[in-house]
Amino acid sequence: MTMERYIGNVWIGSDSDHQQVLTLWSAFQKSSIEVIRGMTMNERLYSFSLLDRFESLQSDGDRQALYAKLLAGVA
Repeated sequence: MTMERYIGNVWIGSDSDHQQVLTLWSAFQKSSIEVIRGMTMNERLYSFSLLDRFESLQSDGDRQALYAKLLAGVA
């Protein structure tokens, strides 16, 4: 489920609260997620301080799992 769909559900009590949550999510998305979209995988590893962890992984499967996390929400 995407965050926008979750925000659109009826659990938010009022229109003003809904708008505030949506505004906060949009600001986070713009300042964090959209910045990541333009990065290479190496830039993402560096930005999240994961270069040493990536280099210490033993298997390709472990590397692919880390890649998947770095790609989450960006594709």
